[in-house]
Amino acid sequence: MSYFRIILLVLVVSGLSSCDWLREKLKSRPSSKAGLHLFEHVESSAPEVASIGEFKIFPEEIRDSQLLAFAEEKREIEFALLYAQFVSFAQDTPKEFVVLGKNFERDFKSILNQYGIPQKDISVKFSNASNPASAVSVDGRTVTMVDANQEHYLLGSVNTKIYRRRRELIYQKVKDHFLNLEAKKHNISSEEFLNKQVFKEMPQTISEDELKAFIQKKGMDPSKREIAKAQWLSETKQKSTNYYLEKYVLPLPIRLYFPKPNYTVKSELPWTPHHRSQNQQLEVVVFSDTQSSASVSVLSQLKSILEKYPKDVDLLYRPISSETNIMQNIVIQGLLCVWLQEPQKFWTYLPEIIGDNKDQSEQILMEKAKTHLSSVDQLRRCLIDKKAEALMKYHLDYARYLGIKAGPVVYVGGEVWYGNVTGESLERLIREHLGYPDAGLW
Repeated sequence: MSYFRIILLVLVVSGLSSCDWLREKLKSRPSSKAGLHLFEHVESSAPEVASIGEFKIFPEEIRDSQLLAFAEEKREIEFALLYAQFVSFAQDTPKEFVVLGKNFERDFKSILNQYGIPQKDISVKFSNASNPASAVSVDGRTVTMVDANQEHYLLGSVNTKIYRRRRELIYQKVKDHFLNLEAKKHNISSEEFLNKQVFKEMPQTISEDELKAFIQKKGMDPSKREIAKAQWLSETKQKSTNYYLEKYVLPLPIRLYFPKPNYTVKSELPWTPHHRSQNQQLEVVVFSDTQSSASVSVLSQLKSILEKYPKDVDLLYRPISSETNIMQNIVIQGLLCVWLQEPQKFWTYLPEIIGDNKDQSEQILMEKAKTHLSSVDQLRRCLIDKKAEALMKYHLDYARYLGIKAGPVVYVGGEVWYGNVTGESLERLIREHLGYPDAGLW
């Protein structure tokens, strides 16, 4: 071997030595393109709440983190919160609540704090009544668990938050544990390990266009550029850490020894706009109006979701509206007419007519029908058809029966998401449930 080749070889080897162990992991670790399942639910009477490999997490390790995982006898407190949250949101007026059951004053107040409900807006009276069927009395109305079943999306929403909070705490403990193990292999601290190995090749700056898009996406003040940059850097580091650990370190999956939410609603095909997939791996039900910005964000994404996951996602759209919102009800009846007449064109037509168009609803329906539907006259006749009107009323009544008065409310794989749901967050949930790797986003 020539002297030049020896020098070149030495240079190459020395250049890689600082992270050759990482490259070995890259080679030996199987690709995660086929799906990255972080969590696996295991039905077991194991004393731990989670485990990954030989590492176990026990209930007392997360007890002090405001987990809010309640015993069965405390369910009335959950529903009291749900009803308080719902009434406060819908009417924006102070309400008085008499909580029946055991004395759970401390727990109830901690729930209010956890979910950001101002205590000054809610007057709470606690009672030691032992009737387990009664949950809360609001303005003279006694709310029972029967009502809770009718408005179970609220219970599902809080239980989903509790479930997610529990997973988040467990995942953080897992990350900390295995990050420390990796750092000890190199006799450095976890912070040094992150800086030298994980953040080393991570982008440290953001372009002007990317920063502008980031600020818009987060709904931040455009004048707070430095704050936005700091938040972007923090989120990028978090994602880089998650991605590295999930793909190259953690012996996945993380086994969870507690059930996940399993809330469902009626499908009622063929009267409900829907897409049935070949594999039927995941059901997504969207309750939404057609005017609010949050609902428009979700509805605008549905066509894209079906194009990306046509074989795996069952998608159902359930409209919601008030009886007094005449223009929105015209749009909803028009959508149902399109579903009955040309269902194959429904998901393409839907994003074209949503938005806060107020008095132009019927005009927009007809204009878009010219380019998307086979017959404008057929749609026009359907809009004055009593059967189509009755179908619309049925859908709206069903949403009201469930207690859904504002949207979007989204059911994804048994979880219920209500409030702060966007098209982006919905797709992220779908990718998670399907097991798609998402660069440490979850």
